[in-house]
Parts: sequence; C-alpha cells; structure tokens
Amino acid sequence: MIHLNERQTKAIEYILRYDRLTIQNYEGLCPEVNRRSLQRDLKIMIEKELLGSEGATNQLVYFLRG
Repeated sequence: MIHLNERQTKAIEYILRYDRLTIQNYEGLCPEVNRRSLQRDLKIMIEKELLGSEGATNQLVYFLRG
C-alpha cells in the first residue's frame, strides 16, 4: 500500500479531475506550502511510479501513470 500525505492526496485528486497538474496548479491547491516542499512531494510520487512528467523544467506537467 502506498501512503500519501494530505498534499499529495490533493494533487492526485486534482489529476483525477483534470488529467494533468503543474507546479502552479499545486501551489494553488496548497498556498501555505513553499514550492520546494511541493516539488519534493511530486518527486516522491514519481519515484513511487504514481506520476509521470513531461516538458521543460518550469513547464513540467504531471500525470497519472498506469
């Protein structure tokens, strides 16, 4: 079983609804959290093979793998 924190769960819910997520979208979901922490969350989900990403550094788009 994969454990996600509350922020990561919000990210997955967003992707389920809209198919894709950017760091800007994620910042909108979690405005009280700094960007570095959000990037770390996304990196962890990529390492767990939950998410994939595509695009250039500032234009990365995250999506569910599967």
